Amino acid sequence: MQREVLIVSHDSRFCKKIKSMLHINSVILSFTEDYERAVELQMQRAFCLLVITCTDQNALGTILRVRQSSNVPIIAIARTNDYGERNQFINMGADFVLPKPVDYMYLMAMSHSLVRRYTEMQGEGPPKQYNIYLGKNVELDPNSRMAIKNGVSIPLTFREFEIMYILVRNKGRYVTYQQIYEAVWGLDSVPLNDLAQNITNHISAIRKKLGFATNAPIECARGFGYKFDCHI
Repeated sequence: MQREVLIVSHDSRFCKKIKSMLHINSVILSFTEDYERAVELQMQRAFCLLVITCTDQNALGTILRVRQSSNVPIIAIARTNDYGERNQFINMGADFVLPKPVDYMYLMAMSHSLVRRYTEMQGEGPPKQYNIYLGKNVELDPNSRMAIKNGVSIPLTFREFEIMYILVRNKGRYVTYQQIYEAVWGLDSVPLNDLAQNITNHISAIRKKLGFATNAPIECARGFGYKFDCHI
């Protein structure tokens, strides 16, 4: 499949820097300054990554609208390192939020990894995998990286899918907050309270989307972690 990355930004210096650094084999870079246009482009073309610089509330709406119709990975560039602002973008559907000033080396490494993992899941790597039954007429589709409920596809964010997948692969066993964070975020130096709250927010979003009860089939051991235990 063709690999295309969309950069949404009004910042010409940021775009120029991205263009000079983001060298991924067989990847096409597209740029737009218009948030509305970004939504239209995502609906028309199969991007494997969106990088969006967030300058106002319109950016939040763009992320939400893209997420409602696609599970493409989204990296948001926030104006500050404010926890509340970053949480807003995560809640709207962004998978990663980086503050300004941008750590370009980290952004490039993350972009390479997301493009590789997303395109592999879309069919360029491992063979097709079977759906995983989650209970309550809900399945997890590792190929589309979506959930399916009563035959209807439910988009999951990149992190929501990764969290659900690691819990399913460890069915019946608790996975600690630290293990989830290292596997999904690729980081290991975050205070326990911060990472626990971040993961809890994602679990809440997953439960809401899939119609799961508060503690089943995703069970919580407060202060420790989560486990998936589906009793068919």
